[in-house]
Amino acid sequence: MKPYISLLKLLYWVRGGLPAGLLLGIDPSAVAQHVVLPPLPVTNVGDIAYDSATDRASFQRCGVYDAPQYYQVHTSYAGGMTALRQRLLEKPIPFSQTTDSGYLTIRFLVNCHGQTDRFRVFQVNSTYQPTQFSAVLVAELLRRTRALAGWQPGYYSGQGALHGQVLDSYYHLVFKISHGRIVDILP
Repeated sequence: MKPYISLLKLLYWVRGGLPAGLLLGIDPSAVAQHVVLPPLPVTNVGDIAYDSATDRASFQRCGVYDAPQYYQVHTSYAGGMTALRQRLLEKPIPFSQTTDSGYLTIRFLVNCHGQTDRFRVFQVNSTYQPTQFSAVLVAELLRRTRALAGWQPGYYSGQGALHGQVLDSYYHLVFKISHGRIVDILP
């Protein structure tokens, strides 16, 4: 009986607040103990919260839904990655005097009007350990990414209430850095 109770503790349906035993046709009154798990968080893991120190107060979300990732709703840049790379690299980017290598990711939100905000920077070295690249390089890449115009917001092509609607979505650019120089930009 002990493993049976442990199984029911693990199989608890959080969203409906129902013991999984009901879903499996098991009478929950036969079990001496029920587990009450906390409700799911309101936001998805990875959502970018508003930060008054870095984000524009005038930037507006287009809905109260959890914003999907760009690949779920086809958010893109006008002209594709080729145009995006050309725009970001049209002027030389200052490079670090060190031999730093790794990846600098800039993640942001594209709203349903094609406007961007909530930029966040993540930096890892070539072995995926946290690192800090040159402050000048980071500031310049962030400035250029913020200045990009021409975002085409994504739309929901699935079934349901949001079918066909233009949506806010998250996007990210990954700058591959080798010996202090940008060698590639990845979606």
